[in-house]
Amino acid sequence: MSEWARSLGISRQALFQRLEKGLPLKIALVPKINIKEKLEVLLQNVLSAKYGTKNRSDLISRIEELKKSIK
Repeated sequence: MSEWARSLGISRQALFQRLEKGLPLKIALVPKINIKEKLEVLLQNVLSAKYGTKNRSDLISRIEELKKSIK
């Protein structure tokens, strides 16, 4: 875990907290700044109907929750 954290430019504790929050591994291992940017792009794509889904409102609220949980 220490090696992963170093390669991401974050502390081991920060990586541990991401995993404790339940972030999927492929998101937890992305450098912090990129997570927020990717979530914002995803949110904008959902809002602009680029990604259609029958559960659009649920997806939007989950993205917003993830954005808030990342400090």
